Amino acid sequence: MATLQSMLDPNLIYAAAWALIHSLWQSAMVALLLAAWLHFNQARSARVRYLVSCFALCACVSVLATSFWQLFNGAVSAQIDVVGVNLLETNGIWHQTYSALNPHLHTLVICWLVGFVIHALADLANIAYSWRLRVQAVPTANEWQVITDGLRNTLAIKQTVRLLESPAVSSLCTMGHWRPVILLPLGLLTQLPREQLEALLLHELAHIRRHDYLVNLLQSVFRHLLFFNPAVLWICRQIDQERENACDDIAITYCGNPKHFAAGLANIAEINLHQRAVLAARGRKNLLLARIQRLFTPAAGESRIAERLSAVCCAAGLAIAINVNAADIAPREAVATPNASTALTVATATAELPKPLLAKPLPTANEPAAVQRIATTQAAPVAAPQATSAIAEPRAVPPAAPVAETAARHYQHLQLAQAPMPKPEVAIKARAPTLSPVKVPEFNELMLAETFNLPLARKIAIEPVAVHFADIWLKRFQAKTSTSYQEQISRTYAAELTKSLQKAFRAEGWTVVDSKDSGAIHLQAALIDLYIFAPETPGIKQTIIAQAGQAGIRMALKAPDGATFMTLEDHRNTEDASSGPSVANRATNLHYFKKLMESWAGSAATYTEQVTALVEQQRK
Repeated sequence: MATLQSMLDPNLIYAAAWALIHSLWQSAMVALLLAAWLHFNQARSARVRYLVSCFALCACVSVLATSFWQLFNGAVSAQIDVVGVNLLETNGIWHQTYSALNPHLHTLVICWLVGFVIHALADLANIAYSWRLRVQAVPTANEWQVITDGLRNTLAIKQTVRLLESPAVSSLCTMGHWRPVILLPLGLLTQLPREQLEALLLHELAHIRRHDYLVNLLQSVFRHLLFFNPAVLWICRQIDQERENACDDIAITYCGNPKHFAAGLANIAEINLHQRAVLAARGRKNLLLARIQRLFTPAAGESRIAERLSAVCCAAGLAIAINVNAADIAPREAVATPNASTALTVATATAELPKPLLAKPLPTANEPAAVQRIATTQAAPVAAPQATSAIAEPRAVPPAAPVAETAARHYQHLQLAQAPMPKPEVAIKARAPTLSPVKVPEFNELMLAETFNLPLARKIAIEPVAVHFADIWLKRFQAKTSTSYQEQISRTYAAELTKSLQKAFRAEGWTVVDSKDSGAIHLQAALIDLYIFAPETPGIKQTIIAQAGQAGIRMALKAPDGATFMTLEDHRNTEDASSGPSVANRATNLHYFKKLMESWAGSAATYTEQVTALVEQQRK
């Protein structure tokens, strides 16, 4: 080290060391400004956010270079002696800091140089490995090369892009700038539908059109220069995230349907659901899930402040509409009933529930406060419409969203109109109730009848639960799993959902009775679109998972007279494994699906209790 120190100019050492030290607070200021800008401009396009993030990284490097130049010129002109230099005339804290660090500037610079070389060599090794993959890859069928050329022309890319297959990659990747290639996992072309593959290819071609490979190389150099700087590393992560988001936007623009792209991402993640892929995904804070959720958000990156304000406005408008409508309802004559039950007139918004392709993501377990937002029906990334149920007609499956912890959930009380109670005199002819949507955070959809009769004795009969596997799951795993396995899963999950419902209603003070009880509310429930990511199939051992899967729930509550007064529907992912990826087996899968069922059961019991409590209030 002494030989190396003697070879370096002391003025150069002084300027380099203090420039690197000053870069810590300088880059922190730049990162703080960037974070503030990104927070207040979440509705901006990903391309603009990407450019601003790149500008922030360039600003950090520019400030570093400027500081080095000024310090070096000052040292040369003043002929500063680095060791023991007294830069300040006072005995303040800065004087003590300079005096303590100046004798060790050579060591600091040498440590930085070693770190820079290590990072640079690692990057060069990665580049060499990628080129080896490129050489060993094999061309795809000519049909897909023609499709790629057509997509390339659509994006106005001048370079020739080769489509290759490699057994050494687990996902699509792009490499090269002047002669770019796209590498596909071996066999992927036979595992995904054509529209999903085209959407994924558009994403990779977007990287080529934006020259991301070249920009990423320059970004790597800057990151290696300031590898020790947390602010710079955070800025680089923002650049990487917005780069992917920008390419996602281009892919969706040209493929025309975000469902194809989202389904492609989800299917690739599942096809390659092994330990290394899951650990890498968790290390990046589940960026894939965030990208999929972003595809189904109407205004990408809309600020949460704006979301909450809009939610409050919507809730206030809904309450006003309910009460205004209630004031206009003429009293109805109802069937004379004993004191045990009371007729309830409910006025809800009369507009049909919209069915947008894009929807805001549901609350996550990491954001308890997010459950106050209004949840709307979402489009499915992977699942297709499921088999029929005795509860409702089959529907397009919305995408799953992470489930919130029951303890963190804050239920939103239903806004029901306090309509005047008519005197029971003359019986009227029964007719099918009209169901209207009520927005709540715990379910994609809650439908409530405008009029219904409920008994005040809190008794509920839970009918046998049905379990339906998702069509796409059956297509992929039905031949790989035994019939006895599927039947056992259906029985076990039906029993667990039944127990969860019984426990939740008892916790609300209800009595669970036999279905023959004529004075009880009847609950029909079905677990639909069940998709277990890693079922027990022959030849698959020790599969590592971060999530167990996804499922939907469909429930209908009926009054003793058989009229449905409330339906609920929701689709969600199971929560992430709290302690990291775990081995998939029947017990692990059941553990996380059980939490999902308990969440749904608790929400259903709470809303049923609220409706019954309002019946009691109106009866008084």
